[in-house]
Amino acid sequence: APWCGHCKKFAPEYEAAAEKLKEIKEAEGKYLLAKINGNDHIELAKSLGVTGYPTVIVFHNGRQMHDHFTGRTSQSVVDYVLHHLTEVERLESVEALEKAIPSEMTKVLVVGYGEEESDWMIFFDRFARAHESDPFFTFRAVTDANMMKAQKEKPETVVLYKSFDENKHVYRGEANSTRLQRFLNLHGYPTLGQASPELHRALLRRGLPVVWLFVDPDVEQRAAVVMKEFQDLGSYHKGIFSFIYTNGVREKEIMKSFLLSGTVLPAAAIKPVNVSEVFPYDETAQLTGGYIAE
Repeated sequence: APWCGHCKKFAPEYEAAAEKLKEIKEAEGKYLLAKINGNDHIELAKSLGVTGYPTVIVFHNGRQMHDHFTGRTSQSVVDYVLHHLTEVERLESVEALEKAIPSEMTKVLVVGYGEEESDWMIFFDRFARAHESDPFFTFRAVTDANMMKAQKEKPETVVLYKSFDENKHVYRGEANSTRLQRFLNLHGYPTLGQASPELHRALLRRGLPVVWLFVDPDVEQRAAVVMKEFQDLGSYHKGIFSFIYTNGVREKEIMKSFLLSGTVLPAAAIKPVNVSEVFPYDETAQLTGGYIAE
């Protein structure tokens, strides 16, 4: 609006953003920046849900994106536009899909199957962009009908491919970010994972209390029994706790940081996320899955 002081300050930044975008090859021919005087187009502003000025709205393939943009600099506009132009990499062949499936426990491949430029694929692209900073998940998409047929997957499906637990999980729910996020949190992490810096960071981002198991790998039979019990616990408490195991002989300092002696194995402790408290198991008791469950 011409009377709006914030608009007057923002106008040159918006124009500078247009100039910056001209210099970005990836954006060439993919965007159009425009401005509308809300005073002259009151009904249009109302229909778009504009309640104050300045308001920036993105339309993608003719559809209004309902992201809330609060930036006021040219770079924030550029970043916002590029965010909406970015699509998840498309897999064009079965060979490309097989090559993308991870072999390590610290990676999960998330593949969205859908028709190009459909509402559902726009949703999946946006969901993937929102998670692009998480190195644990790699997002790809399949839009080719023959590829879907070869994989026996229907459009509007998300599949997790991984090297642990069940190697594949399928989501066929609605295009709902909350439900898809819940699906990732439930099935995208190992039931009982081997400790590593990458997995530990991923579990911290997951936000669930972490149950640590410390074993002596040289006592193979005892370690195997306890790990099987913890694996079962992890399955039963999936989505409530994260479970992780490590070599207690080698990681005595971690054990001591969890208020364990470092001399009794197997051992366990529960560490909630984002709090300083830790709950070690009673080392005078026999460590069993039933004990930890209680």
